[in-house]
Amino acid sequence: STQSRSSAASDVYKRQTKQTTPKNEIPNIITLVDTQVFGLKPDIITSDKLFEFTKAEQNKFFEYYNAENRQQIVPHKRVYDYVESKLHTFNYYGETYTAQETIDNKAGNCISLAILTTAYAKLANIKFAYSEVTTASVYFKESNFQLISNHVRTKLYDPTFIEEDKMVYFYKPGIIVDYFPSRNNWSNGIATYEKFISMYYRNLAAKALLENDLNTAGWLALESLKFAPTSLSSINLLAVIYRNLDLYDLSEISVPSWLKI
Repeated sequence: STQSRSSAASDVYKRQTKQTTPKNEIPNIITLVDTQVFGLKPDIITSDKLFEFTKAEQNKFFEYYNAENRQQIVPHKRVYDYVESKLHTFNYYGETYTAQETIDNKAGNCISLAILTTAYAKLANIKFAYSEVTTASVYFKESNFQLISNHVRTKLYDPTFIEEDKMVYFYKPGIIVDYFPSRNNWSNGIATYEKFISMYYRNLAAKALLENDLNTAGWLALESLKFAPTSLSSINLLAVIYRNLDLYDLSEISVPSWLKI
């Protein structure tokens, strides 16, 4: 039964926590999860595949990027210009896509745009970074869930910039790629590459949850936690998935004690 399955999984969780988690150390949630409750693992796209283009799209980019009449433009600006050229008919629809899917659909959310930008930056060997943006929170309700939308953007660094000795730089020159930028937005800090990848899988997990595909949602939430094991958003999502599987004990113990105030 569901109740006995939840109780058994809870017992496993408690034994693992007691045996493997040193005092005052934050446990890795993944090591404490009984994946059997999610059933057979579905095919999940690997993180390196997110940034792949077809050969045809690669050729289009390099033809633009390497054009003789654009060589006077600094490299990161050429990447930015190419991305911008793709956005004239772009629909900022709330789907999370890979780079090629974003091109094919001419649509995507902020993570899709960041993945697209990253993919071109990788082709041109341009350094990049992500930042989370604090803005007015957007809440919306779908099915029986209340969701909150966050925002992330990409910065392409200027490869011609040379740091001076004995100088400390809080910011390095570059171009921020974002849609509908606002003066009311401000950076909430740098998001690591791993945290950004985690956001991608978390978005897919949330979508599966809304579609009531709870097993897929669970596996995607775990994939998200692989890249950001202490992400509060992913941990909370995992707890919500457990609750919707009627695994109430697991929904409680999936939230570590250090989060319970």
